[in-house]
Amino acid sequence: MERGYYGGSHSFPRIDDHISHELTSIGSWRHPGLSLPYYTWLGESKGLEPAEPPRNMHIGMGILAFLCVLFGVAPSLLYNMLPHEVLYHPYTLPHLVETTQILILALVGFWLLRHKLVGQRRLILDTDWFYRRPAPFLLRFIVESTARGFRKSETIAVGFVHALTRRSKNPLPALQRFSAVAPDRIPENEFDPDRSRPIMQFAGGLVLLTFVVIALLILL
Repeated sequence: MERGYYGGSHSFPRIDDHISHELTSIGSWRHPGLSLPYYTWLGESKGLEPAEPPRNMHIGMGILAFLCVLFGVAPSLLYNMLPHEVLYHPYTLPHLVETTQILILALVGFWLLRHKLVGQRRLILDTDWFYRRPAPFLLRFIVESTARGFRKSETIAVGFVHALTRRSKNPLPALQRFSAVAPDRIPENEFDPDRSRPIMQFAGGLVLLTFVVIALLILL
């Protein structure tokens, strides 16, 4: 076991950290290193004929492959980019023997269980079930009902504004209903200052009376 994996104050890594790192290495080697190539080129043919990837994907994969090989051969290039000193040396003899043992045993285990590791169509219940199942109920009774309420309120408000706009073009027909002096019926789209003078007098008097009442209330 190498001294000072990350250049910290601990002389040796914790045993649980070491075991978790080893298991992670085995899983990484088993899936992308063994399962993916085996089932891609040696697995059962599905009759699929994928199209050739575009040029930009070839370029991206080539760049990543080059970086993988570069940092694998010269890991110090990557370690020197870290903000702290790294005293880990991967190509020592004990580490090479340990890694080789892990890879060989993982390969043997994969080969013996390769028929059990094939992906199968099954229903898997995960913790997301607890919020996926009530999601339609919440969507229907909370989100959609709220949206319907907003749409209904918007329709009422827009209708009220349109009606108020139409009345505001010529308010005299509406004021004529409350006026004691009522001349001939005034069409909504016509305005005659002579015929509408009594109605305007009534409206002006009503406004003046309102201000007088407010002033008296304030003074008293």
